[in-house]
Amino acid sequence: AFDIRATSRLNRLYLELIKDNPDWAGADKRAALNHFLARLIFCFFAEDTDIFNGKGLFTQTVAQMSAADSANTHSVMGEIFRAMNTKLADRASANLPRWADAFPYVNGGLFSGAELAGSVPRFSRIARSYLLHVGSLDWTQINPDIFGSMIQAVADEAERGQLGMHYTSVPNILKVLNPLFLDDLRQKLADAAGNKAKLLNLRKRLARIRVFDPACGSGNFLVIAYKALRELEHNINQQRGEAGIASTIPLTNFRGIELRDFSAEIARLALIIAEYQCDVRYRGQKDALLEFLPLSNQNWITSGNALRLDWLAACPPAGTGVKLLADDLFETPLDQAQIDFDNAGGETYLCGNPPYLGSTWQDAAQKDDLKQLFDHRVKNWKSLDYVAGWFIKAAD
Repeated sequence: AFDIRATSRLNRLYLELIKDNPDWAGADKRAALNHFLARLIFCFFAEDTDIFNGKGLFTQTVAQMSAADSANTHSVMGEIFRAMNTKLADRASANLPRWADAFPYVNGGLFSGAELAGSVPRFSRIARSYLLHVGSLDWTQINPDIFGSMIQAVADEAERGQLGMHYTSVPNILKVLNPLFLDDLRQKLADAAGNKAKLLNLRKRLARIRVFDPACGSGNFLVIAYKALRELEHNINQQRGEAGIASTIPLTNFRGIELRDFSAEIARLALIIAEYQCDVRYRGQKDALLEFLPLSNQNWITSGNALRLDWLAACPPAGTGVKLLADDLFETPLDQAQIDFDNAGGETYLCGNPPYLGSTWQDAAQKDDLKQLFDHRVKNWKSLDYVAGWFIKAAD
C-alpha cells in the first residue's frame, strides 16, 4: 500500500514538473528529470531512516528555506545536492549555506555533476506543495523489490497509464528463485543445523553465489535474491553465536543488464536501499549507519542491449570487484564492466523475466538482434519470439 501511495504522489509531482518545465519534456532533458527523481527518492528514504542526521531533514529544509511562492525552490535543492557532493574536508572552501552544511557527504555518483543547481527543475507553487506532501510520507516502509519497477512506470510514458502494473510480483519471482537455488540452500541449512563447521562452509558458499538477470528492469529479481541470501546468512550467524557480524555477501554479486539507463540506475539504488534495510534488521541501526555513507561509486548494473553485450564481461564466473568506477553515476559508460578475478569458484544463477515479443511485432532493430544470434545456427529463425535471444545467450 505504501509503494502505491508514494508512487502515485511522485507521479503527480513528475507530471507537474513536466508542465512547469516544458523544455525538460524532450528526450534529451527527460533523462535529467529521471535522475532528479532518483535523487529525490534517496533523500526521502535517507531523511526517514537516520541516514541524514535528523528525521525529515530534507523536506523540512526545503519547506523552511524556499519561498512559499516557490521562486527559489530549485536553487535551495541545488545547494543541498552540492553539499552531498562535497567531502567534509572540503566544506570550508565550498561556501555552502549553513543549512546545507547539515547534510552528509553522499556522492557515490548519485549527486555528482558540475552544475547541480542546473540539474534541478524549476518548481511552481503546486509542484512545491506536491514535493512537501511526498516528503511527509514514512519512507521507512519502502519495498525496494517492488518500488523500483513502480518508479520506472512514473518515468516511462508508455507505462504511466497502468501505474504499478508492469512489474513481476514477489510471489512470482519466488516461483523462479526458490526452485532455482533457494530451496536447495534452505535444505543445506537444515542439514547443517548445530554443526558449526558445516554452517561456516555454507556461509562461505553464500558469499560466492552470483545472481545474474540479463533483463533486470529496476532490479526486483536481484533485490529479492539478495534479501533471501541475507536472511539465510543471518540464520547461520545466529546458530554460530555470531549474530550482528558484518555480512560477507557483496552487492556486486547481484548483477544485471538493462536496456533503459534509468532502470539500471534505479536497480542499483534499490539494491543499495535493500542492503541498508538488511543491515538495520540483522545488525542494528548503529552499525548500518556507520558503514552506509559515503556510497560506493562502483557500477555493477550494466546498461545496454543484452542481446549484443558479452554476458561474461557483465557477470563473469568469478570475481566480485568492479574496476569501473564512476565520478558521476549518470555519466558512466555502464557497458564497459571489468571485473577483478579475486574470488574464484562459486555458482552463477541466471534468472529474470525477459521481453516476450512475437515475430510480427518486432521492429527492425529487434529483428537484427535475432539475426546476429541465429542466422548462422538455423534457417527459420525469423519466426522466433524475441525472448529466444535470451535463451540462446544463456545456453552459450
